[in-house]
Amino acid sequence: MNDSVAELIKQSHKQATPSEKRMGKKLLSLNMDEVVYMSITELSEKISSSEATILRYCRKLGFKGFQDFKLPISRDLALKEKEADLSPTSFFLSNISKALEKEAESIDEEDIEIVSNKLLSSRKIAAFGVGSSHVAPTFLKQRLLAVGKYVMAEESSHSMAAIASNLSNKDICILFSVTGSTKDILDAARLAKANSAYIVSITSYPSSPLGKLSDIILSSCTKEAAPYRGGVTQTMGQLFIAGLISEKCYSMLGKEGEKIASKTISNFSDKLI
Repeated sequence: MNDSVAELIKQSHKQATPSEKRMGKKLLSLNMDEVVYMSITELSEKISSSEATILRYCRKLGFKGFQDFKLPISRDLALKEKEADLSPTSFFLSNISKALEKEAESIDEEDIEIVSNKLLSSRKIAAFGVGSSHVAPTFLKQRLLAVGKYVMAEESSHSMAAIASNLSNKDICILFSVTGSTKDILDAARLAKANSAYIVSITSYPSSPLGKLSDIILSSCTKEAAPYRGGVTQTMGQLFIAGLISEKCYSMLGKEGEKIASKTISNFSDKLI
């Protein structure tokens, strides 16, 4: 375990309740190199404690929540993983390359086809993500605009709620969330599901609350220790999956798609200098 966090837990035992001491002992017995990649849902299952109990304990230690608890551990882990003889460029490129290779190896082509089919047959297409997870929905929107498919890609909680509230069983809602536990995304997913929209989640944690709300999960295998540097490899993993969906849609549309794309390009070509 990270020395500073371990020491903090041990120090807290002096004034801890019996239940807090039990929680501390459970955490001290774990390998933090593994815990730092877990969602709160996975840790809850691992140590047989509720998510609420874990959150309370993290706050008791002075952290804002579970992600905040993982930050000092992830910083140390990132330093260990970084090879001293690599330049920032080489280190960055190496991480991204490894992330994309993992995604390519683990992706389920049949699931990509199912989602693409559903997307092309849907009346409305919504794609939501918050923070760095909003990059992929925006990318998907731009890719599909070229073939005449409009994607409502939003990040604000109010916009997501408004759109999700007006979806139906003829629509699809694609949600990007690394942890699958982002509150605004879960709220939007529940609203969309209540209106019978088809729910697609792109997450690194299939057993998360978002995964349980989904009709289909496109599981991203890219995980980072609490992403205090912006979660670049996670974003690249999401972009990879969004790219596969759009490529499959292009392929399914065939000649019709090429015709629409050609028309789209010709209409904005005069805007290029």
